[in-house]
Amino acid sequence: QIDRTMAATAKSSPALKAISATCYGLSSIMLVMVNKRVLYSYKFGSHVVLLLLHLTFSLTLVELCNRLSIMKLRKFDYKIAIRMCPLSLTFVINILVSFYGLSRTSVPMFTTLRRMTTFFVMLLQWKCLGMKPTRRVVECILLMMLGATIAGIGDFSFDPLGYLCVFINNTLTATYLVTIKYYFGSLKLKAVEVLRYNCLMSIPLILLICIGSGELNRVVASPILSEKGFMTIFICS
Repeated sequence: QIDRTMAATAKSSPALKAISATCYGLSSIMLVMVNKRVLYSYKFGSHVVLLLLHLTFSLTLVELCNRLSIMKLRKFDYKIAIRMCPLSLTFVINILVSFYGLSRTSVPMFTTLRRMTTFFVMLLQWKCLGMKPTRRVVECILLMMLGATIAGIGDFSFDPLGYLCVFINNTLTATYLVTIKYYFGSLKLKAVEVLRYNCLMSIPLILLICIGSGELNRVVASPILSEKGFMTIFICS
């Protein structure tokens, strides 16, 4: 059913594609703004707990859709899960670095600097997958990087550590995306199945980090959980 939906989307009208792209862009911007509000405005420093809740919600939604036959997923395979471990580890580190970088940079600068991820993806695809970019693609990416550099020069809230985290985030994101392409080809997995395995392998690791660092206990005992405004933003994140 998912495959048929994707095929139908590929044959859809330009207007529908434009609407889909617009919705994706708006949701991405809103996600950054909401997470920034949680991490900065409310001084919620528990990045690991936030990631744990995100993954738990994603896994619950995927399993619910599978149970309701909205999508059909293959049975859990331990061999595939073991091979997915490096991807899950990269994902966890990437998201944690992303949250930390977002907490130390402004939303416009974070969004601008994240656009440079495309450059890292291009390099890794070329070196690892042999996908050489066209001249027009290279020119577009270099233009985006130039814009990000100009924006960075005028950033009065410049934070070296925040910028460093975002660049590390870009590198890890590129590694994650290129690795996913490899798994698509070698393991014949659907995008939703990759998400499912990623959540299943990442949640136990993140839970151990939450318990070992004492972050989970600090969040449970935090008085901020009684604030309705925070809880509304927190749920939306």
